[in-house]
Amino acid sequence: MGKNHDHKIIPFVFALMSFLLLTACASKSKLNMNSLASVSRGLSREEVAQRLAKKPSMNLTIEALTGTRVEVFDMVTGTETVYGSTYIAGVNGAPGYSIPTSHEVDITEPYFLLYHDDSLEFWGFLDEFGRSEDPEIRKYRPMISSAFEAEKERRNSQEEGGLY
Repeated sequence: MGKNHDHKIIPFVFALMSFLLLTACASKSKLNMNSLASVSRGLSREEVAQRLAKKPSMNLTIEALTGTRVEVFDMVTGTETVYGSTYIAGVNGAPGYSIPTSHEVDITEPYFLLYHDDSLEFWGFLDEFGRSEDPEIRKYRPMISSAFEAEKERRNSQEEGGLY
């Protein structure tokens, strides 16, 4: 390979490695419905963690309910294609050119696992808590929603305030 060909490959390899790194880091808390097949009511948080092999994106504590914890994961609900392009600058007076790119991006929604006294009691999307046939589970919905929104707000304010 000559010098003229190297300038084309290096940006492409860099872009590919960056994408793979971002994808790997972003998927640590992502679940899909198949990953829940081995989860059942009554499992401890440790047992669930072993079966899912994922870390939650958030841990919530419901202040009003002693011994109640909620783990929040990102549930993949679909994908979309993102289109873009990479510009390769010309060398030695040669014109530059663009390479069209596309990749699939997961669409996610928050998914909640509710534990009481370290035992999995219920799991689902937030609206599923509100539709549960169990009145005890239904009462958790507004509390989980409030705790989730407060945690999102806390995280957003940390990002805006900066660490510098």
